[in-house]
Amino acid sequence: MLVLSRRGMQHDVHKGQDLLRQAQQALDLGDLDKALSLAYAAEAAYEQAKCGDGEGYAHHLAGRVLTAMGEPDLAVNHFKAAVDKLADAHDQIEALLGLAEAQQAQHDAATLTTLAHARQHIKKLKGTPDRARLLHRVGYGFYEAEAWAEAEAAYREALDLTDEARDPDWRATLLLELGNTVAQLERMDEARLLFRQSAALARESGDLKALSVALHGQAVTYMAVGQAETALQLFDESLRLKRQMGDEVGAAYTLYEMGVMHVYLGQCDQAMPLLEDSVALYEAVAAPELEVARAGLHSYALAC
Repeated sequence: MLVLSRRGMQHDVHKGQDLLRQAQQALDLGDLDKALSLAYAAEAAYEQAKCGDGEGYAHHLAGRVLTAMGEPDLAVNHFKAAVDKLADAHDQIEALLGLAEAQQAQHDAATLTTLAHARQHIKKLKGTPDRARLLHRVGYGFYEAEAWAEAEAAYREALDLTDEARDPDWRATLLLELGNTVAQLERMDEARLLFRQSAALARESGDLKALSVALHGQAVTYMAVGQAETALQLFDESLRLKRQMGDEVGAAYTLYEMGVMHVYLGQCDQAMPLLEDSVALYEAVAAPELEVARAGLHSYALAC
């Protein structure tokens, strides 16, 4: 009888693994309803097999699917269950990061506590190659939650673990995001230096995307201290690269910032065409930034 029971449990474990693979495939293909149904079925199979780790994986995947479906309140419960059931430290961190993302979508203050827990768990992963990337995700989570000091600390920890010679593109990205964070803390001279370092690495490696964003960041820091001519030159170079790559959303953002700068310089005749071009680009690609850009255009038009 005991042998039969064990065989049944093994069968349920294999069934759960197969269902979980199918659920991941459905998620990759964008079939969210199917992915969720399969994740629930996998969870039930693992529960029948009394396999807590398997249940944790199923809960984690269900949480990811529900987040993608715009159901963060339901996703939170699954991520919490995943954290409780998963045995592997790396898997627990992934579940914590998923939980933080769902909490942030709810504007839940617990997001900061969850990210802090994830950061502490990451510190224990001595020698793990992807510690820097996990810390980067923690930093991004803090940034999205507007916890600038915590974001800075996480980004700096990630940067300390990154080898410039082996992965210049990744280091350029970290420098860029750290620059954005420091700029939010209004340390513009320091932010400018970080953007310059990022731009230098990106230019050397040929990463035009990172270069265009770093140039834009530098321009903003010059704009903040009233050095309009230098800011415009950097904006122009950033815009040229973004157009070269076909990055219409990025180009729209740079056009908008250039327009705003001209407004503050009292040059409304130059500002309005730039702002209008920005709105037109956002509209052409149905970008989520469209409504904010339209409202800004209207406001600046009245001011001019």
